[in-house]
Amino acid sequence: YYMWYLWAIATFGGYFSLLAGYSQGVEVGEWPWFIDIIAQIVLTLTTIVIFMTIAQRKEKHIYVSLWYLTAGFTWATLNYALGNLINPYYFTGVDNAAIQGFYLHSVVGLWITPTGTALLYYFLPVITKNPVYSHKLSMLGFWGLALFYPFTGAHHYLFSPIDTWVQTITIMSSMMLILPVWSVITNQVGTMRGKWHMLSSHIEIKFMILGAVFYVITCFQGPTQALRSMQQIVHFTDWVVGHAHLAIYGVFTMWAWAGIYYIWPKITGRQLYSQKLAGWHFWLSLIGFAIMALTLWGAGLVQGGMLSLSNNVAFIDTVKAISPFWMIRSVGGWLMITGSICFVYNMYMTAKVGKPIEGDLVEAIA
Repeated sequence: YYMWYLWAIATFGGYFSLLAGYSQGVEVGEWPWFIDIIAQIVLTLTTIVIFMTIAQRKEKHIYVSLWYLTAGFTWATLNYALGNLINPYYFTGVDNAAIQGFYLHSVVGLWITPTGTALLYYFLPVITKNPVYSHKLSMLGFWGLALFYPFTGAHHYLFSPIDTWVQTITIMSSMMLILPVWSVITNQVGTMRGKWHMLSSHIEIKFMILGAVFYVITCFQGPTQALRSMQQIVHFTDWVVGHAHLAIYGVFTMWAWAGIYYIWPKITGRQLYSQKLAGWHFWLSLIGFAIMALTLWGAGLVQGGMLSLSNNVAFIDTVKAISPFWMIRSVGGWLMITGSICFVYNMYMTAKVGKPIEGDLVEAIA
């Protein structure tokens, strides 16, 4: 509870500080240093609690979810200190940019990705009542992520003063990320053996499969846009914004929603208030995000084409050219917001007036 209170203080304090004009000007690290210290304490304590809990376990075997969870919080604790408390104050110039690239990409790849994957590996076998398809394959994905992802940050700075050999290594590492992604997807498909009929009746499965589809797209899009030829077109454009949303919203937010839809009735002891609202949440999220992502990628290609050296177009002209895409993107954004409202209202009503879970229904949900 102390950690929860501290995290709430850090979150609200951080955003109010930004509104008040306090920022250290670091991408994905905008909170001022005095808020960063609180957040760092929470991450450190959470990591310690996770490790101590595992140390006291009775089961000798460590399931794959715990591998991802412990690694995710360990990496996040170290990475947060590097990106927020060390790099902005002790490094400058090219060194600062290189470390910032590592920090920025590691927030996604070494924190959100492992914790999100831990959710998938835990909830999918529990909901389908199938064992995970292959533990060896899951370990291959885990160590692939640990080996290749730390070297990918510099692909945000291709054609920069950062050494060319560093840029080449980051491109190679980005391509190798296909390995851990495909291991996760293969395991997910294998775990679904004989349970594909649940896709029509279980909202959790719908979100998990949707997240997997977006994960496959992320798998191809991320490595290919790290290539120099592709970077010349899409870098500094809306294409990158679309890719970032694809990973965070399209994959890991979908998996998080799946986990919440499963665990919330167990926590509250009540049945889900409305399956129809859950369905609206799913379709609004899918359609809204599809509109947003496609328009961002389209705008990025238009913008990248205009910014090519041969055209010598001013940046403001690209903004004017892609403004219609932003109007369409706003429609998708509002659909996504509406879907989230359906989700929050459904969870609130489930806790407040949902039918109590009794008897055999408890076993069915469990």
